[in-house]
Amino acid sequence: MSASAQLTTTVDRVFVKRTRRGQVKTHVRQTYLRDDLPSGSPHIDGPELEPRLSASATRYLVLDTNVVLHQIDLLERPTLCDVIVTQTVLDEVRHNKISVHKRLRALITDGMPHRARTPD
Repeated sequence: MSASAQLTTTVDRVFVKRTRRGQVKTHVRQTYLRDDLPSGSPHIDGPELEPRLSASATRYLVLDTNVVLHQIDLLERPTLCDVIVTQTVLDEVRHNKISVHKRLRALITDGMPHRARTPD
């Protein structure tokens, strides 16, 4: 078994549907949860990873695409800390508005503390 297979957890959601003809079909949706991706939090990640978020934080702010697109000015304030931006949000913002994407990338990579980008 490979190392990536050991780090993946599968969650199955099973539901039954009846077709128009009256037949019963079983549908299975599988979701794969990975625990090998760093979050930037010292509470969640192991001690071998350098944390990007503060250890004293009780809550983290995980951004949505619409929040980033419409509230980028608010996100640029230095008082806003412990922010997590997922890779999906970065991709969607880049697809919608490249200028907002550049500003968001500058926020994450600027060396501002307590802001982290996580892969999905």
